[in-house]
Amino acid sequence: MLCLLIIFGAIGCVKALPSAATCSNSLPKPNVPGAIVTSLTASVVHNYAVNITGESNNWPGQNITGLSFCQVNVSLNHPGTSDHVNNQVWLPLTGWNGIFLGVGGGGYVAGSWSSLAPAVQRGYAAVSTDAGHAQNNSGDATSWALVSEGDVNQNLLLDFASRSVHDMTVLGKAVATSFYGSAPKYAYWQGCSTGGRQGLMEAQMYPNDYDGIVAAAPAINWNDFTPAQQWPYTVMNNEGYSPPQCEFDAVNAAAVAACDHLDGLQDGIIGAPGLCKFDPSSLVGKNYTCHTDGTSRRFSSKTATVVKKIWQGPTAANGTALWYGILPGTNFSSLAPTETFTNGTTVAEPFDISDSWFRDFLFKDANYNTSNITYSEFPGLIHQSHVEYDSIMGTMNANLSAFKAAGGKAITWQGLADNLIMPNGTMNYFGRVKTLDPNVTDFYRVFFAPGVGHCGGGGSGPIPDDALMALRKWVENGTAPEVLPGSSGYKINGTIRHQDLCLYPLVSKYSGKGDPANPKSDKNRTLFQAFEWYLPAPPSDCSLPSASHYDTLTALLPHLSALGISHIWIPPGCKATSVHDNGYGIYDLWDLGEFDAKNSGKPVLSPRTKWGHKAELERFCAKARELGIDILWDAVLNHKASPDGKEASWGVKVDPHDRTKAISKPYELETWTKFTFPGRGTKYSDMKYNWKHFSGVDYDSRKKDHGIFKLIGEGKRSDWAPDVSKELGNYDYLMFADLDHSHPAVRTDIFNWGTWITELLNLGGFRLDAIKHYSLSFLADFLTHLDTKTSHGTKLFFVGEYWDPDPEVLTKVIKRCHGRLNLFDVQLVYTFSDFSKGRKHDLTTIFDGSLVQRDHSHAVTFVANHDTQETQSLAAPVEEWFIPLAYALILLRHNGGTPCVFWGDVFGNHGPRPRLPACGGKLSRLVAARKLYAHGPQRDYLDLPDCIGWTRLGHKSNANGAGLAVIMTNSWDRKSKRMFVGHRHIGERWRDILGWEDREVVIDSKGFGTFPVGHRSVGVWTCDKAPDFEKISRFTFPRLGHSAAAPDPSMLPV
Repeated sequence: MLCLLIIFGAIGCVKALPSAATCSNSLPKPNVPGAIVTSLTASVVHNYAVNITGESNNWPGQNITGLSFCQVNVSLNHPGTSDHVNNQVWLPLTGWNGIFLGVGGGGYVAGSWSSLAPAVQRGYAAVSTDAGHAQNNSGDATSWALVSEGDVNQNLLLDFASRSVHDMTVLGKAVATSFYGSAPKYAYWQGCSTGGRQGLMEAQMYPNDYDGIVAAAPAINWNDFTPAQQWPYTVMNNEGYSPPQCEFDAVNAAAVAACDHLDGLQDGIIGAPGLCKFDPSSLVGKNYTCHTDGTSRRFSSKTATVVKKIWQGPTAANGTALWYGILPGTNFSSLAPTETFTNGTTVAEPFDISDSWFRDFLFKDANYNTSNITYSEFPGLIHQSHVEYDSIMGTMNANLSAFKAAGGKAITWQGLADNLIMPNGTMNYFGRVKTLDPNVTDFYRVFFAPGVGHCGGGGSGPIPDDALMALRKWVENGTAPEVLPGSSGYKINGTIRHQDLCLYPLVSKYSGKGDPANPKSDKNRTLFQAFEWYLPAPPSDCSLPSASHYDTLTALLPHLSALGISHIWIPPGCKATSVHDNGYGIYDLWDLGEFDAKNSGKPVLSPRTKWGHKAELERFCAKARELGIDILWDAVLNHKASPDGKEASWGVKVDPHDRTKAISKPYELETWTKFTFPGRGTKYSDMKYNWKHFSGVDYDSRKKDHGIFKLIGEGKRSDWAPDVSKELGNYDYLMFADLDHSHPAVRTDIFNWGTWITELLNLGGFRLDAIKHYSLSFLADFLTHLDTKTSHGTKLFFVGEYWDPDPEVLTKVIKRCHGRLNLFDVQLVYTFSDFSKGRKHDLTTIFDGSLVQRDHSHAVTFVANHDTQETQSLAAPVEEWFIPLAYALILLRHNGGTPCVFWGDVFGNHGPRPRLPACGGKLSRLVAARKLYAHGPQRDYLDLPDCIGWTRLGHKSNANGAGLAVIMTNSWDRKSKRMFVGHRHIGERWRDILGWEDREVVIDSKGFGTFPVGHRSVGVWTCDKAPDFEKISRFTFPRLGHSAAAPDPSMLPV
C-alpha cells in the first residue's frame, strides 16, 4: 500500500486500491463492543443513480449518476433487547481520499442510504444507520416508539438517541480498514437537524470517534425545543383562532419590510432579527391581499395576538419564558400550519415531529388528541420531557472538554430563518459551552446564515458552500475558519448571491459599497498576467543571492491592489527542465521549488524554479490573499519533460501532418518516459510515471529517430484522445512525453495535486495551458473535482488557453465544461493587431466575430500575452499607437468580458525585441479608471468608422457616482464627440485621465459634454473632482530593471 496524506490539500490516498473482487462476503465481521454482529454482506454496485433535491447533509442537491462502489451491509443487535439494527458502509472502488465520513439523519430517521451517495462521489468512505427502525417516516415515531400503550420502547429510543450512531462509527471504520488495508487518516461527521444533534452527541458522549464534526441546525436541547415546536399549535387552539396561511405570510412580509434595513441592506431578508422590534399589533385593521386567491382582507387583532405568542415562545402562567420562539422573518407554515376550507373556516394543524413526541413519549398514547393541551398544562409537559428523557435524548451537555482534549474540531451553522429549530437555542448552547471554556473557539465555532431556513431549505440567504471542507482545513491544516463562504440557495433578482457567514457572535452588515450579490463587487474583476516570456532567469550559479520574481511580485502587491487588480495569473511554478525554463517544460507538479530535482547538486537543478523558492511563493500568495487578490495558477497538465530515465516501450510512428495515420507497424521503442523524482522521493505523492502513463513521445532513443510516436500496449488506448482539437487530424500530442489523461493513476495524481495546491496556496483559480491538446472530458472532470473537493467550491475562477479564433468552437468547449470554464478571446487580439497595422479600419465592427460579442460572461480579453510576443509562434503584436485604444476597449466597457493586463505592457518586454512600457507608461491609469469609474449604465456612440465612444453614467456605490467618457479614433485627424454623461454631472468640469488633452470639458445643462481626442489616440474623461482623480492621473509604475530583483520601495507610487 502506498498511501499519503502529508499536507492538507493532497486530499487522497495515492495507492493501490482494492479490486472489485475484494468486495465480497469474505470481509471480516467487525467487533462492536456491546453489540453482536449478526450478518455482513458485501457487493459491488455499478452505475448507481439518485436525484437528490435540496440540501442533503450540507451538500447541495444534485442528480448523481454512474456511481460505482462497494456496498457493505452490517446488521447487529444488543444483548437483552429485541432490536435489529441495519448499517451500510459505502466504499469507493477508486479514488478513495483516505477519509471516513459518518452521515446523519433527519427527524425521527437516524440515517438514509441514499444520503451516502454524495459522499462516495466525493471520494469518502461513508456510513449510515437505520437505528433499528424504518427510514420511511421522519415525522412520526409511532411505528416504533411504544411497546404498548403506556410503555415506551426504551431500547429503540436509545438506539435512535446515541447507541446506533456510535456503533455504526466503530463498525464503519473497521470495514473501511479491512477493505482498503489501512485505517482512515481522518474521521469526520456531517449532518443537519437530527444529524446535527447526532454530531454534537458524539462530541459529548464519544469524543474520540471523530476528528471533526459538522453539526448544522442541531436538534440539541431536545426536551426544550421539541415541546416548543408544539407551542404554535397550542396557542392557536387556546386562542380559538387559526389565521389563514396567507395572513401569516402577510404579517411576515410586513415584518421583513420593517426590519430588512437593520443589516444595512434591503434585500428581502432580516439579517439582524435580534434587532427587529416589529409589533404585529400595528397591522390590525389594515388591508392585505391574500396571495392564494387575490382577495383583499383585513388584519385581525387575534392574528396579532397569535403571532406575538409564537414569536415569544412558550411561557409559564407568570410570563416566565420556557424556551424560544421562531424569529421574525421565519416562515410560519412549518410550525403553525393551517388549512382553510371552502366555507372559509380555518383550522390549525400540528407539526408532525413535536406532535408525535407529545403523543408517543409524553402521553404514551399514539391516539392522544393534542389539540386539548392547555396553556396551564404546557409547562408541566416540558418539565416531564426533561425528567424522563434528558439522560437519553437531551443532548445538552455543554462540557466538551474531552472532545477538545482529543483534538476534535466542530462547526455548527444554522439559518436565522430556521423554521423548525430555534436559532436562539443554538446560541444558548454555545453560550453555555463558552461559560465552561472561554476559549471555546479554539475547537468549536458557530456561524449563522441570514434569511436561510432549516438546513438550507427555503429563504434566499447564503448557504455555506462547503462547511465540511472548511472543517477539514481546520483539522488537517490548522486553519480555523473566520467566515464560511456562502451562496444563496435561490436566485435574488435572477442572481446567485455570494456572502460570507460571520463567526458568531459577529453579525453581517452591508458596508454600502459594491454589489451585495458579490463580496468582491466593489471592484471590477481584472486579471494581471504577472510575467512575460523573456524575463531574465536567475544567475547560472544559483548559490548566489538573488531576489526572486515572487519577491518582486510581493513588493508590487499593494500597488496592484490599489489599482483594482482582483486576480494575478502567475507563471507555472512547478519544477521544470531547469531554472531557465519558464515552467512549460514541466517535470514535477508536486515540486514548487523545494527539492533538488535529480539529487544532482548542480545549480541548474537547484531547489528553486526560475521564479523562486516555495517559501517565497507561499509568502507571496499569503500576502495577496491578505490584500484580497486571488492567485491564478498556470497549470501545465498536458505533458512532462526532463525524465529521469529511459525504458523499453511499444508504439507506432504517425504522420506528423495527420496523427491519425500510422506510418509504421508497431515496434519496440526506447523512450524517455521514466519519472521517479529522486529529489522529492515520495513526499506529497508516491506516483512514479512510466511509458504506460503517456500517450505519445517525440523521440525513439533506440533508433535515434525524431518524430511523433503513439504509445500502445495492454491497458492503453490504441488511438489518441478523441475529444481534442482536430487540427493535424488529432491534436492530442503537443510536445515532450504527452500524458494519457484516460489512465486512472494519471487522473488521480493530477486531481490530488489540484486539491493540494489549491488549499496549500489558497488559490483563487487556474489558468489552464494548452487545453486544445487534451481531453475535454478530463478537463471537465478536473474542474468538477476542484469545485467539489476544495474549500473554495464554485468560487474558483478557471480560464483556459484554447487557441482558436472561432467563437463557435470556443462556445462548444465552454459547454463541454458545463459553463465553468472561461476562455481567452483569440479573435479579438487578432482584430486588434489588424487594426493597428491598418488591415482593418471600421471601428464600429471591432467586436465582430469575437468571443466577447458571442458570450461576454465567459470571455477573457487581452491585448498581449507571453505567447503573442514577437518571435513567439503565436505572435500577434499590436502596434504601439493602438495599444491604449485596445486596453480602453477591454477595460472600460460594460459586458466587455474579463480583461487581462499583460506584464510586458506595464513594465516593458525583454528578449530579442525589447520594448518599453506601453501607453507611455500610463496603462496603470486605465486599470485604476476601471476600478473607480467604469460603473453604471453605458451609452454607446459607435456611429462613425473612424471615431467611436461610450459613456458610463456611474453608480453611487463607486467613487460617489463619478462617471466616465471614452472617445477614440484611428484617423490621422483630431476628432470630437458629443456624449451624454448623466444629469447628476451637470456643471462639472471633466479632464482626461491620461493627460493627453490639456483642456477641460464642461458638462452642459442637458448632461452632455463634447469630448476631443487627438489623432490615432484615445481620451478617457471624468470629473476633475472625482475621488482619486488627481492621484490616478499622476499614477505610473516604476520601470523595473533588467532583472527579477524587487524594485526600490521609494520608486513605487504612494
